[in-house]
Amino acid sequence: MVEVFICSVLHAIGQEDEAVGVVADLVARSREEHISGYVLATALLLTGDEPRALDHLEQALQDRDPFLPGPGGVPRFRALYGEPRFCVVFQAVFPGRELRGAAEGTG
Repeated sequence: MVEVFICSVLHAIGQEDEAVGVVADLVARSREEHISGYVLATALLLTGDEPRALDHLEQALQDRDPFLPGPGGVPRFRALYGEPRFCVVFQAVFPGRELRGAAEGTG
């Protein structure tokens, strides 16, 4: 979704309030239309909302979201590597694979 790209750019240039607004709009739209849980999680992570990002990753797992295989290789998800909930999602997507950098939050 283009909103995640826009949010990423706003975050990168320090326009956090605008990024939060884009994410809020995206979350509101998700109540009316299907938006990938993975996409929502990615956007929420950009604004630092880790608990809600995890909620949407878990929903993406339940929905069998086709974008879900991404969290293991996306640097922004490293913030969640130490979270038990993230580890459950990761192991469901990549059974038996070790999550590198989990202890220190780096990959």
